[in-house]
Amino acid sequence: MDELLRQTLISRIKDIFAEVEVDSMSQYQKRQAIFSYLCDSVQYDFSLLDKIAENERITEGRLRNRRSPVEELHKAVFDNVGICSSISQYYKLLLEQVGISSYCVVCDNGMPVKHQIAMVYDESSNSYSFDDITSVIVGLGNKSDFFDYDISKANRNGQGKAPVIDNQNFVILAEEYIDYLVDRRQSFSKPLTRMPINIRSVSEVVDSFVFEK
Repeated sequence: MDELLRQTLISRIKDIFAEVEVDSMSQYQKRQAIFSYLCDSVQYDFSLLDKIAENERITEGRLRNRRSPVEELHKAVFDNVGICSSISQYYKLLLEQVGISSYCVVCDNGMPVKHQIAMVYDESSNSYSFDDITSVIVGLGNKSDFFDYDISKANRNGQGKAPVIDNQNFVILAEEYIDYLVDRRQSFSKPLTRMPINIRSVSEVVDSFVFEK
């Protein structure tokens, strides 16, 4: 991984857990803390979204006139400004720093540009559920609306009602693509992979950590 990127991620983790004893926290608590931090600290890049939407209309599949995905991820990490793709990738990298497995997932949310959210593994229930930082940032709901939710709630939130590719309503960005973005791999072949079968809500997990209202 790029050294400056790695050190910045480490610094962010120190900031997030500066006032708590991180070793005493559960994985679920760590996930909540990172989610909450990004919801409060990242700004949405509306101008970039407008450019992407316009280019989608005029390029007909040709290369977009926009920052590269690597540059977009760097802007999210270094400047705390991004769109759904770079924000979800930033979240994934921070979760990785505390040993939590996650994926970036593409879905249709009714907008001209496909939406990207995170799918996070909970080891206590051996299941995955969704987190969507972007929707909180742009004011579509509060933190509890877009943290730890299942496919049924995703549909109620307007996500995943239409196929993205090959009749799949949710598709995962391949790990090798994320590795490519952070310079852990020189190239990638398959950007999308199929979803696992154990996706459900983990809301039954009892935990003492709650979001501030």
